[in-house]
This record gives sequence, C-alpha cells and structure tokens, in this order.
Amino acid sequence: MEAQTDAAVFENFAEHFIHAGLIDRRFESVIQKAHQKNIEELGRLEEDVFELLGAVEALDRSMNNSLRFPAEATMTA
Repeated sequence: MEAQTDAAVFENFAEHFIHAGLIDRRFESVIQKAHQKNIEELGRLEEDVFELLGAVEALDRSMNNSLRFPAEATMTA
C-alpha cells in the first residue's frame, strides 16, 4: 500500500497491523503519539517504542515466501 500523506502512514499502520491483530493493540498510543509528533511523550514511552520496533522486526521475519504473515494465513484459511 502507498500512503500519500504522513497521516495516512499512521492510519494505514493502525488499520493493517494493529486493528488486523498483527501487532498488539497496546502500541496504539505509541503510534498516536508519533502521528502527533509528540516527541516528549514518545520519550516517556521509550521502552514501548523499542518493544514496538521489536514486534515489527519479528513480524517482518515471520513473513513467508508469498509475503504473507502467519496470522494472515490463518485468517484467510
């Protein structure tokens, strides 16, 4: 998917990763603060920011040869 604006990047991430259940919903506040460019609050959420990074990296590593995530395969089966 392509996002035409910064806002669309965050909206697409929330929709296609968090709301789809691929990334834990507890990271919604991190995404929201990043969207708002709230650097001060992101600093307070530093541990969550790095945990989100780890979750995204793990999800990327789990992608199969069809560019699907394991959770997507079970959703469509």
